[in-house]
Amino acid sequence: MGCLVLAAGSSKRFGSDKRLSGFGDKFLLQHVLANIPDGFCEKLVVLSDGDKSLSSLIGDDWQIVYAPESGKGMGYSLAAGLSVARDWDAALVALADMPWVTAESYTAIRQQLGPDNLVVPQYKGKRGNPVGIGRQYFDRLSKAQGDQGARALFRDDSVNLKTLAVDDPGILRDIDTPQDL
Repeated sequence: MGCLVLAAGSSKRFGSDKRLSGFGDKFLLQHVLANIPDGFCEKLVVLSDGDKSLSSLIGDDWQIVYAPESGKGMGYSLAAGLSVARDWDAALVALADMPWVTAESYTAIRQQLGPDNLVVPQYKGKRGNPVGIGRQYFDRLSKAQGDQGARALFRDDSVNLKTLAVDDPGILRDIDTPQDL
């Protein structure tokens, strides 16, 4: 089982590259990666083709995958990451603009995730991120398009979806504008 961090977004609403914004004593992207606990056999960060300069900010324990069509939407970034992760039993998919997710939430999702299910965390009844995706669903998402990522899959009544209550408001909070920092 691995962790895949989607970090290929263009930060249009932010006005500059939010991944390079200061967050504590690190850049935002570094902070998000540092929050993800050990326990994943594989770790991938998905970047856009134009992000080669960011590779120096990412630790050696993370593999970098470049998504050439990431500008078309998150679905393309997810598909690029899953193409490398196709041999994993499951993938925890995290977003690079969610620095408040706790290590405990990542661990709880990982513990509930298997090759034949999906896991979505909830805080006070609201669904959030990161999410868990079992290998059974990789093919479906490898053709993902647009900016929806896996959203449609998680709304499909025919999937094996496990909802996991967590005590973590960070699963609902992301950074879209400088004021969100």
